[in-house]
Amino acid sequence: MMTTWVKKLAVALWIAGILFPFGWLTYYSEGYRYVFDAIFAPQWMHVAMHTMLYAVLAFLLGGLWSRGWTGKARWHRYGLLLSMVLAVAVGQEGLQLLYQRRMPGSDELFDLAVDLGGGVIGLLTLHLWGKMRAITALRPRAHHPGDRHS
Repeated sequence: MMTTWVKKLAVALWIAGILFPFGWLTYYSEGYRYVFDAIFAPQWMHVAMHTMLYAVLAFLLGGLWSRGWTGKARWHRYGLLLSMVLAVAVGQEGLQLLYQRRMPGSDELFDLAVDLGGGVIGLLTLHLWGKMRAITALRPRAHHPGDRHS
């Protein structure tokens, strides 16, 4: 089982990776711009990447703080986690607007909606994963040859 500081480090590094303005580097390297545009220019890829980034973020954040969440309190905490996901998404879009030197528009609103959708996917995945772990923990363990029996 991972220790809490390793989980916190993973979340911090994931957030740092999301917030780092990788698109900004395209101003300084033509080769990097070519690769960046080839990967992220198609709208479907842009949406897929935003969804994946924020689904993983929600899953990691939930993995840090979801132990023992039951009943209505769990859903309130899921709302808090989605607020944290939204805060990171707003920060990322804000940094992007700073280096692009422009005002927010419909593209940023679309990205924020996709980011929240990714967060919901991450929390649903965490919720289902927790249910599956609970079910498997209740199953009796099969005995295998070589196991010591007392």
